[in-house]
Amino acid sequence: MTYSPICLDITRLVSRVGLGALSGVDRVEQAYLTRVLENSENPQFLCRTTRGYLLFDRKGGEALSGLVDGTIPLGQADVLSRLLGKASKARHRAEGSLRPLKIASSLPRNLSGLLAKHLPANTVYVNVGHSNLSARTLGTIASHGARIAVMIHDLIPLQYPDLVAEGSTARFEKLMSNVAAHADLIIANSIDTKQHVRDYLGDVAIPIQAAHLGMVKRARAREIPITAPTDRPYFVTLGTIEPRKNHAVLLDVWDALAREMPSDDLPYLHIIGRRGWKNEEILNRLDQHPLKGKVIFEHGALPDAQTRALISGSKALLFPSLAEGFGYPPLEALEDGVLPVCSALPVLKETLGDSAVYVKGGDAYSWTDTIKQLYFGTVPAKEQKSMTLPTWDAHFAVVNAGLLGIGTDA
Repeated sequence: MTYSPICLDITRLVSRVGLGALSGVDRVEQAYLTRVLENSENPQFLCRTTRGYLLFDRKGGEALSGLVDGTIPLGQADVLSRLLGKASKARHRAEGSLRPLKIASSLPRNLSGLLAKHLPANTVYVNVGHSNLSARTLGTIASHGARIAVMIHDLIPLQYPDLVAEGSTARFEKLMSNVAAHADLIIANSIDTKQHVRDYLGDVAIPIQAAHLGMVKRARAREIPITAPTDRPYFVTLGTIEPRKNHAVLLDVWDALAREMPSDDLPYLHIIGRRGWKNEEILNRLDQHPLKGKVIFEHGALPDAQTRALISGSKALLFPSLAEGFGYPPLEALEDGVLPVCSALPVLKETLGDSAVYVKGGDAYSWTDTIKQLYFGTVPAKEQKSMTLPTWDAHFAVVNAGLLGIGTDA
């Protein structure tokens, strides 16, 4: 069987090079980059840069893969970026590293000419990063006969506008409108997300393929030195400090524990994740908390190896999120033999099954009671986590079925 050529959009991943630990969406685009490089005969990669579009072949894709995983050092920004005073910005340095490998480039207004000259017939354009999904871009790609497959990770900006950054809801409404107008296939990261997308689209008849995201095989990290205090039992929470991740309930828990227990007996709480948006109240509370630096420790965004090492030694990973499209951290905790304690969200029950402890997201009393049971060893955690973790092979087997429906294979 002959499959159509793939053009993978790498805009998001290029913008993330050199900025520290990858987010969940970043890692999905990285996994697709790896898969396309491994399985496509003549892959192409499209990137919307700060000054227009770049198109790459395999060499460019391989270079980006090396920049992302650190095997290729980040180079210098190009001359124009240096003249504009942007030489130190990671994105400009990434673009400068990749630009010499381009097979074509164009200003935004000339994208049609670039595609007409370089995009093979029957190409399938795949975008999994929620980036570069403008009406102009998708319309131009569609006008050249390419079919379009887009991954939707969640509809949180539309469902919970009060939990996202200012402007996110309006931008996402445009994104979904553009996808509805031009996509030939939507890939959803869960059955829960698929249902939300189907409900949102209503009568728009676009095929939607649900495929759980895979886990990347990682080397064991228990030998990584940990600089954080671990001399007593501790818990970890992982995620950007934003309203949706619900750090407030954990501070409520530790306030309650402090009223019941001597400070020397309190479990540690390690908070891993960068500071986000629309969260001044919780950030002020965290900064002024009397237990910060003694029992509660904020680490920012740690490298993956240190994050994994810290989670591996914890009593449990705490994940009180108010909304998720998929949710990687609980699955990664399970991979390291650590119990996830999660909000009782439908998508987490879908992906974790009986391998997690579920607590109502905003119920501080229930969270406190659960954490006390884990701390004092009255919850048989070892008996609660036995499951087959999702793999990228399984993900792409499902996605390929959808792509075959529009004429290709990843």
